[in-house]
Amino acid sequence: MTLTTVLAEGAVLAIQFYFCRKDLSWNRPGREMLFCTMAGILMYISIRGTLSLGAGWAVLIVACLAGSVLYILICMSPVLYEKGGSGNWRKK
Repeated sequence: MTLTTVLAEGAVLAIQFYFCRKDLSWNRPGREMLFCTMAGILMYISIRGTLSLGAGWAVLIVACLAGSVLYILICMSPVLYEKGGSGNWRKK
């Protein structure tokens, strides 16, 4: 069931990329996708590492907070780097 869901979502993504390929600038979205992918992988690692410390509500809450903060910081790093912390990075 899980595999079919992943395959279906992948097919939808591929079809959307195919039909939008002429309308998209591939330089900036590629970089944005790279940051979000890195953030997702590091978020996963941090949550799994935190959850390995034990069980219970406190560990679950700490894992969620740590993963969320890490994801937000990584996704916001291009904004902070390019604009010095101000402005909208998508307007370029």
